[in-house]
Amino acid sequence: MTLTWQAVAIVSAAGFSFAASAQRPAAPVAGTVPSAAIRGTVKLDGTDGQPVRRASIHLQNIESTGIADASERIAVTNDAGAFAFSALPAGRYVVWATKNAYVPAWYGSRHPGESIGATSLVLKAGQSIADVNMTMAKGAVITGTVRDELGEPAAGARVSVLQSRPDFQSGLRTFVPAGSGNTFRAIEPPVTDNRGVFRIYGLAAGTYVVMADVNPNMAVARRQNSEAEWRWLEAPAGSSPPTGAPAAVASPEPSRPRTFAPVYFPGTPVQAQATPITVAPGEERSGVDLRLQLVATSDLEASVQIPDGVKPTDVQVMFVQNAEDGSRIAGQRRPDAQGRFSFTNLAPGSYSLIARPAPGVAGSFFGRTDLVLAGTDQTVAIGIAQGPRMSGQVVFDGARPAPANLAGIQVTLTPAQAGAVAALGTQTAMTDAKGAFAFNVVLPGSYRVRASTTAASQGGAWALRSATVNSRDVIDAPIEISPGDTLDATLTFTDRLAEVSGSLTDASGRAAPDFVVIVFTADAQMWGPGSRRIAAMRPGLDGHFRFANLPAGKYLMAAVTDVDQFQWFDAAFLGEIRTAALSITLTDGAATVQNLRVASR
Repeated sequence: MTLTWQAVAIVSAAGFSFAASAQRPAAPVAGTVPSAAIRGTVKLDGTDGQPVRRASIHLQNIESTGIADASERIAVTNDAGAFAFSALPAGRYVVWATKNAYVPAWYGSRHPGESIGATSLVLKAGQSIADVNMTMAKGAVITGTVRDELGEPAAGARVSVLQSRPDFQSGLRTFVPAGSGNTFRAIEPPVTDNRGVFRIYGLAAGTYVVMADVNPNMAVARRQNSEAEWRWLEAPAGSSPPTGAPAAVASPEPSRPRTFAPVYFPGTPVQAQATPITVAPGEERSGVDLRLQLVATSDLEASVQIPDGVKPTDVQVMFVQNAEDGSRIAGQRRPDAQGRFSFTNLAPGSYSLIARPAPGVAGSFFGRTDLVLAGTDQTVAIGIAQGPRMSGQVVFDGARPAPANLAGIQVTLTPAQAGAVAALGTQTAMTDAKGAFAFNVVLPGSYRVRASTTAASQGGAWALRSATVNSRDVIDAPIEISPGDTLDATLTFTDRLAEVSGSLTDASGRAAPDFVVIVFTADAQMWGPGSRRIAAMRPGLDGHFRFANLPAGKYLMAAVTDVDQFQWFDAAFLGEIRTAALSITLTDGAATVQNLRVASR
């Protein structure tokens, strides 16, 4: 990572989101004449200007200047790879291109398939911006065959191509699906055809792990007769044994059912032992063949130990499978009147049973049992104890009057660590008209406390300033919630957070949009995933950057030539760039302007 800068000024701004649903362009406000335009081309990477025809070009206004035009617009490139948007209102725009089997490209980004480092276009009224040129790469392909335990083609097997990605909330790396439509959202993995063949396309150059398994909703446990069973079945039938002869031989114990377990290329059930596959741009990697493995299954008989005042049918038990690539819900049960329930034909692995109030049931109780299954039946009991409770109040403290009606503000507990509880997702409570809230269910674990509101619903630009839980502000650090805790929270919104903006230029005074500006707190103890005191953005073509809604305090600003997505949350990386960063102080309610200048490269 190369860092070059001279004078720096920074403002904290939340990163903008590029994902949006395609909509019709909003109608211009009466009396306005939006006449600006954006034009450009899309060429095939690695060629001498070969056009990419029929690519979809997405345009989004990320900083509306008053005309209602926040929706996404889409154009299609012509035979020359050219595209154009006209009748645009003034604003700040981002542009990106997509096409099946190609890697998405954002204008200005050096990272194919990622929006990090995209350059925004500042469009003034009546202005026309040309030469918004992008290159797209044909996606790489990974293909192979999946066979069953007999070597026969396994039709309908699921195949996932996984890539390690950082989770900027928890700080852990997780494996996420990629290719064949998985660029923007998780969808069902592709399945093999009748030949057992899979073909995952649209991959950006990089390193991947390939996994095959059977859809758990379609998996059927198989039981094959053992040799002992066959010998017993094939023994000649006869009458009672003669006097002195041994008694009839009892039928042998039936063999255990078996099911298919996930397998990673080249043939291991352990993800850490998988062989990574690295593909170059547009490369087709064939021969990635896998064979499914049959493993003995387990049956689980379980019960909940119900405390006084709780009916067994008031309990919901979540069955969570814990794996190297994260925990996921594998099933759920409501116990019967005696508190009993069961799961059958379970593959070997690590699991957690988590008991909590069923939907619609008032109360606070919690139970958890962790277990490992390895092809034998188990019987377990879940002890249920008093669960945590959290309630509180949302308040507004700002220069303008507080909203009259505080209903509908969403308060969330977001898991700060991976694990079984995180698999159950974010826990949510909504405020009433007076701003009071209470969580119906709180599960023990590590969480970040957040609340969100909108200017439209609350009459102004409000941001969360503090989250005080039992007299301790946890806005900048996770909170550990234990069984039996009673937590009282006060969440304070303000309209007086700090802002910093400026322009990034080179030694000659020209805009330097090729850098990424990072602003981060000078307090190293607050460096970490999800910190609201760390932000990064690529300046627009005019060199302008803006960071809003930063807490007051001492900050450092730096401009770097390139950075990986969410790398700015990494403490080691921030430690490397802090010596070359500019120090600034931000105060509540103040808008600071700090221009930056980088040395010529």
